[in-house]
Amino acid sequence: MKLKLSNYSSLEDSTFQGYATLTRKLTELEGRAERRDEELNAAIEKAKDNCSNELRRLQIIHKEELQEKDAQIRFCREKLRQLIDRAKEIAKDKGIEIVNEH
Repeated sequence: MKLKLSNYSSLEDSTFQGYATLTRKLTELEGRAERRDEELNAAIEKAKDNCSNELRRLQIIHKEELQEKDAQIRFCREKLRQLIDRAKEIAKDKGIEIVNEH
C-alpha cells in the first residue's frame, strides 16, 4: 500500500503524537515506580526502627526482671542460711551432731 504524499504529513504528526504520549506515560510510570520504591524503603526503615525500639524495650524489661529474680534468690539463700544456722544451734543444744556432706 502506497501512501499519498498528502497523507504522509498527517501520519508523521500522528506518529509523533503517539511517541510523545508514550514518552509521557513512560515518564509517569517511572516516576510512580520511583515514588513507590521510596515509600517501600521508608516503610522498611520505619519497621526496622520500630523493631529496634521494641527490642530495646524488651531488653530493659527482661533485665529488670532478672535483677528482681536475682534479688529474690539472694534473699532466699540468706533465709536458708539463717534456717540452717538456727537448726545447727538447736541440734547442738540437744547434743546432736550435724555432719556436712558437701
